[in-house]
Amino acid sequence: MDTSSVAEWLMREHASGHRFEPFAVARGIATMASAYRVQREFVGLQAAARNAARAGYKIGLTSPAMQRMCGIDTPVAGVVLRDRVHTSGVHLDRAGYVRLGIEFEIAVRLGRDLRPIDIDRPVTLADVQGAIDAVAPAIEIVDDRDCDYASLDVCSLVAD
Repeated sequence: MDTSSVAEWLMREHASGHRFEPFAVARGIATMASAYRVQREFVGLQAAARNAARAGYKIGLTSPAMQRMCGIDTPVAGVVLRDRVHTSGVHLDRAGYVRLGIEFEIAVRLGRDLRPIDIDRPVTLADVQGAIDAVAPAIEIVDDRDCDYASLDVCSLVAD
């Protein structure tokens, strides 16, 4: 799999507003690790094209109900770029979306980076709790590009 070519293909898919179709198998993305590599490359291209820095991260599919709906058995993570963070009262152009949706979320702001204290000890729940600076309600604006959730696969979702 050529990570760069898949990320460039994703850029074209998003720019054209093409319907989301599972692509991992056809594009050679066989593992979650390779899906996250494509995601990193795709986010880098998006950030450069939109001149937008990373604002934070998104954890999705955290509930069993959402996992069942998507046919996926694990939470997934992604990057949120600064130009996609809006304040209350923002007006967005509906034409900029294929199929618009909203999700009610909980936003957590960390007061410091989370890094393992040493290589042999992963970040713990206590580490996370100690790093939380603020918690607030949030709304996520979702464009699923008219995805058929019955055919969704986790590697395509993560990469995209």
